[in-house]
Amino acid sequence: MLKLKNLKLSTLPLTKKIHLWIIFLILLPTVLLALLIPFTSIQQQKKLLNEQLLDESILLATVVSNEKFMDISWEIDQKLDKEEQIHLLNQKLQGILEMFPNDKIGRGYYSIALDSIVAISPNFSKDLLVSISHDHLPYFEVYDSGEVAVGTFETSLGWDGKSITYAVAPIILDGQIVGHSWATTTLEHIYLTALKNGSFILLVGLLLYALLFLSSVHFIKKIKNEMTDFAETVINKGKINSEVNVMPELNLVLNRIQKHDACLKALLHIHTNDEQDVITSTNYIIKEIMKITKSPLCTIGYLEESEGKIINYIWPEEVAIQCKLKGTHGRRSLRNGGIWTKVINEKKPLLINDFEQSNSNKSSYPQGHVAINRLMAFPVMEQGKVVMVSMVANKKEEYTETDFKITEAILIGLWKAIKRKETEEKYKKIFNNSSAIMSLRRLSDGKIIEVNDQYLKTLSYSRDELIGKSYSEIEGEDGSEEVFKILKHKQQIGEPIKEQGNNIEVILKNKAGESLQGIASFDVIKIAEQEYLLTIVKDITLLKQYEEELKRLDRLNIIGQMAAGIGHEIRNPMATVRGFLQLLQRKEKYADEKAYFDLMVTELDRANEIITEFLSLSKKEPDSLELKSLNEILTTMYPLIEAYAFQQDKQIRLIAGNIPPIYVNEKEIHQLLLNLVRNALEASPLRGIVTLKTEVLHDEVILTVKDRGKGIDPTILKKIGTPFFTTKEKGTGLGLAVSYSIVERHKGKVFVESSEKGSVFKIHFPLPAKVDKLENSA
Repeated sequence: MLKLKNLKLSTLPLTKKIHLWIIFLILLPTVLLALLIPFTSIQQQKKLLNEQLLDESILLATVVSNEKFMDISWEIDQKLDKEEQIHLLNQKLQGILEMFPNDKIGRGYYSIALDSIVAISPNFSKDLLVSISHDHLPYFEVYDSGEVAVGTFETSLGWDGKSITYAVAPIILDGQIVGHSWATTTLEHIYLTALKNGSFILLVGLLLYALLFLSSVHFIKKIKNEMTDFAETVINKGKINSEVNVMPELNLVLNRIQKHDACLKALLHIHTNDEQDVITSTNYIIKEIMKITKSPLCTIGYLEESEGKIINYIWPEEVAIQCKLKGTHGRRSLRNGGIWTKVINEKKPLLINDFEQSNSNKSSYPQGHVAINRLMAFPVMEQGKVVMVSMVANKKEEYTETDFKITEAILIGLWKAIKRKETEEKYKKIFNNSSAIMSLRRLSDGKIIEVNDQYLKTLSYSRDELIGKSYSEIEGEDGSEEVFKILKHKQQIGEPIKEQGNNIEVILKNKAGESLQGIASFDVIKIAEQEYLLTIVKDITLLKQYEEELKRLDRLNIIGQMAAGIGHEIRNPMATVRGFLQLLQRKEKYADEKAYFDLMVTELDRANEIITEFLSLSKKEPDSLELKSLNEILTTMYPLIEAYAFQQDKQIRLIAGNIPPIYVNEKEIHQLLLNLVRNALEASPLRGIVTLKTEVLHDEVILTVKDRGKGIDPTILKKIGTPFFTTKEKGTGLGLAVSYSIVERHKGKVFVESSEKGSVFKIHFPLPAKVDKLENSA
């Protein structure tokens, strides 16, 4: 059962609303009339009936007071018994009652002296001439009041106990009330009549409702179909199957909706097709405006006020033909006047539906130009200046406010799209051309939205491998993960997130797994209500290497200064000790201790060699440099190096490239080669191969020494070349330190690569031209 309190009319379909309105406007008033009219009729009939009964009761009382009936005795006659006297009165009075034709009204006389009904109609019977209890009927109240009385009585005597209405009049003779007359009738016929009238009205109303309902079914069905088509057209942007004839108002609504829809489509097109240039986007918008406003003419110009000209003055080919214009875009001076100048100077749009009658807006046309009869002209403003103007003209019907507003909205949208594209292009160039590693990630899930070219170059990825990926889906690291974790942790504990951060040291890892060092800054930005993390990382790997190199050079400098200060002071006593040991060794009494003397002299010589190496650290320049090929030095030293390898059951492989001569100190290069080869041989396994290779790359000659040992522990790789640092049991830690010092004096660089497959030392020597350039700049 439908509960009215749950019935929401606003949610009902229109057809059901029409049905409800028919019920409310036809059926409900009919029901109300069917109730109200009988009720009013009953009240009116009662009033008329009461008046009739009153008239008849008074008439009956008046008649018996006439002289013709003066012989009627109302008093008790002692000579006659009561029944005879009642009979005599009835004979005289019954005829009076029979004179009244209406058998629906009961009439009668009552004698108070005889206390009995003495005449009654209709349907007279002697059995009805009886005494009535005074308490039973209100008729007897007239004996006290002496006036007529009107009222209703629920249980009647002569009407089979039905409810009646009555009128009673006192019969007055010689100033005394001797009885009363009455007139009564039932209300049943009044109610029946009212019921018939009400039923008739209700029946007529139902018939009228049925006729209206049946006749409206087709009409409502048509409305429903048109509304359905209308809704589908709006939702699905289709075409209406037929014209809206039943509700033509919808045509205007639909037309406006279609115009707004076309406006939104046009704006969406220019905002999503970023690859289109200004002319292409403008031509598209011009054609859309012409289509939406049904205008055959439309032009758009971009203003450059400093030159007093409109640049990129654009129009489609059909407009060019009508207006006798050359090409589809060009430049036009603002000094020529006309609508363009008026709109630009006044900075207000125009809407003119009767251009010929508007004398103030007339301007000269080019020869053969189509006549203008209606037009809309718009300036687009930015920072108080006109930046774009447009004119739309010659619609067959008058331009409406909808045409005006939609065209203005499209033009403003076009300008914003152009400016947005320009801004995006600028930022895109800055983003992609930056030397920093830049990435944009969604803060909610850490997925990469965009990376710049330097990111791809440094970390050796392609853009397709990164876009849309989260941290767990990429093997490499770009430094933003550490920042992301910090921000997410703050977000989880409810701590406010700083929008910017700087100078956070991070570790980068490229696709190959190689680690780089970086310093990061970040910015939390909002795009379309979503938060994104923009991370900017500067690769400081080389900077860190330079710092380490400077530290190493500082240590070498200190050690060199120490060596220069104390080296000679140590050598002098050692020379004295060595001399005396040789003298004592020649004496016969120490002949048996010759072996001990030889050992002491040998150890002194070894100590002297260490001091010599130590002193070499203090050198800043080689003793002398000459142009010589590394290949010649290697060829000269090869037998000695090969002998060292043969003694250890290992091999030497020499790959001599075609290299130019360089500035070298041959003696120091000998020492460098011996140090590097000895270390390589010691690191190589039995029958291992040590490769010596020379090559030229760009403006450098490269000497490579490669072994196939176990490699160098990454934890100590940074310490390589530090004086007195060694991993050998009997090493001094000066071999590589001296080697680094030699390379530095030759203005070269040492690069070390190490893995489980062995170590590679690459010595880069500059070509003579580069050396001369470095010396001149110094």
